[in-house]
Amino acid sequence: MRGLLFRFVLLVSTTVLCSARTISTRGGEYSVKHAIEAPRGWTKHSQPPADHKIVLRIGLPQPNFSELERHLYEVSDPNHHQYGQHLSKEEVEELVAPHPESIDSVDEWLASFGIADDDIGRTSSKGLGDVDGTSQFG
Repeated sequence: MRGLLFRFVLLVSTTVLCSARTISTRGGEYSVKHAIEAPRGWTKHSQPPADHKIVLRIGLPQPNFSELERHLYEVSDPNHHQYGQHLSKEEVEELVAPHPESIDSVDEWLASFGIADDDIGRTSSKGLGDVDGTSQFG
């Protein structure tokens, strides 16, 4: 039940945030790329308490993912000259890392809500981050 409540609160917050074309924050204006409608039959019940804890998970595009996929096929093909020459963990992370500008944009957006870089849990490739906070984000 608690997980369902969390999903509902997050969905309502996302729907409210995405209902406008442009979001103004202390750091400037940001455009919404995709707006997600609430599932059929869902209605807004009430505002969550200001201290309600949520985890915001942010995933950034991995622009070189197709390059990683190509390399995977090559190292797996006995007839290819790259056969068996696997990438190191660091090489994979570098390949799938998002553009630095994407990371900077998200960091600036989060900072406009008072979220410090130290408050963001990131994967080693920096493509995904978790932010612990309260429902006051929205």
